[in-house]
Amino acid sequence: MIYIWRIPNNFPNVKIGTYDRDISPDRFLFTKGIRANMTIKPTIKFSVKMSEINELDVLPNDALLPIVNDKTLDILNKFANQDFESIPVNISALDGNVSSYSLINILSKVNALDLNNSTYNYVPGTKAILGFSKLKFLVKGIGYYNLSRDVDFFPFILVSSMLQKELILGNLNGIWLASPEEIFD
Repeated sequence: MIYIWRIPNNFPNVKIGTYDRDISPDRFLFTKGIRANMTIKPTIKFSVKMSEINELDVLPNDALLPIVNDKTLDILNKFANQDFESIPVNISALDGNVSSYSLINILSKVNALDLNNSTYNYVPGTKAILGFSKLKFLVKGIGYYNLSRDVDFFPFILVSSMLQKELILGNLNGIWLASPEEIFD
């Protein structure tokens, strides 16, 4: 089974960080499945105090990029180390900066979407997928990867069932690993 890495449904909007597009690298660089040679750290700004940020293992943000603490990074390194690179980020809170988080730049890309059995719509005037109302994955899934993006719809961060179990066992805050049925049915 394939799971999708998401912001939890009940997560308060006030706690979702804002990717600082003025001083950070282009956020779409991190959806291409290529290594990023960073000279400037990405910055995510939060409208909460450092103590509230430090309660979270995964920091939801408006760029939909996985920002994780060391605990989460340890799990990813143990079970998916070939599928990503970690990039240090600047985390700005109301009362200071937090330095113990990294952006996960996913390097693996797969064709996992079953477009014949899914229902979706396109961005007007293009063949780019805008969104889904029904989602099915191919039987082959994400192959030997544990963490990947789909080539047809890069916003999805795909997680193998093995990695999903390990992340669940980690009792992480700030992440929802959802099956397609939980989202679209």
